[in-house]
Amino acid sequence: MESVDITNAEKEMLAAIGKAMSLTPLAFDELYYAYRYINAQGVASETDVKEIISLGIPLYEALAELKSLPVTAVPDLLRAGLITNEDVKNAFIAMTSVGGFFGSTSL
Repeated sequence: MESVDITNAEKEMLAAIGKAMSLTPLAFDELYYAYRYINAQGVASETDVKEIISLGIPLYEALAELKSLPVTAVPDLLRAGLITNEDVKNAFIAMTSVGGFFGSTSL
């Protein structure tokens, strides 16, 4: 895997999620590295997304809403390689936007 830097806006987005979820520094590191790994790969794997979900972040729900599909369809999309790093980024943006899951932490 090549090294992939994320933008300051993405760092702020992750920080907002970490703050909203009251993540410990270790848990925040897990979120950060999972996000960077997804960016480096260009697609999200089910394992990477489950790691993020294990932190209490409702990524399946956000991806389902983004794709206008039921939550139950998300694992199949992940296994098929149909969830891109941009999808994950857009799901996080939606979660941190006004009206999103973390709406009070909007950037």
